[in-house]
Amino acid sequence: MTATLLSRLTDLRHSPWIQPFALGLSRIRGMRHSSTFDRHGPVCAGSGLRIRKRLARIELGDGVKFGHDVGIGVTGRNPSDLAVLRIGAHTIIGDRTHLNCQTSLSIGTHCAISWDVEILDSDMHTIVAEDGQALPNRAPVVIEDRVWIGTRALILKGVTIGHDSIVAAGAVVVHSVPPHSLCAGNPAKVIRQVQGWRH
Repeated sequence: MTATLLSRLTDLRHSPWIQPFALGLSRIRGMRHSSTFDRHGPVCAGSGLRIRKRLARIELGDGVKFGHDVGIGVTGRNPSDLAVLRIGAHTIIGDRTHLNCQTSLSIGTHCAISWDVEILDSDMHTIVAEDGQALPNRAPVVIEDRVWIGTRALILKGVTIGHDSIVAAGAVVVHSVPPHSLCAGNPAKVIRQVQGWRH
């Protein structure tokens, strides 16, 4: 009995008449957060979207989609040093992904960021060298157009990922990646050149 009911519910979820309802619901969730965004087009948001914004700007292109339980933290240091998060049109941010921005995080158009990804433009703490000098603890992150970032990847401060590139699942990216590259590993290294990727 339970297996039959579960099968029918799954069929119902994928039925053509329920899809417009689900899309409308995600757009309503996106509108609920619209006052948080400084510039945005139509936004779709899954349940549990959390946004922490202070001394910051958030700019979204048309058709940005946030999965369930996405966390966004955009926190500048003072009114003359705002943090800026930009996400280009038709980019998808997967479930449980966290975007942490203290200076500048820019994500291009038509990007696919998978679930459980962490992107940080800061170390979150200051590291003090042996001579007592504080090391730089933040640097902009740039993810160019049409980049696919696999599940559980970690993108750290100061990194640029070139257009039409792929970051493999579980990769820890600490150095910039040129366009048309597939990178993997910890720390991530370019393992081959690619033309791009498709959905």
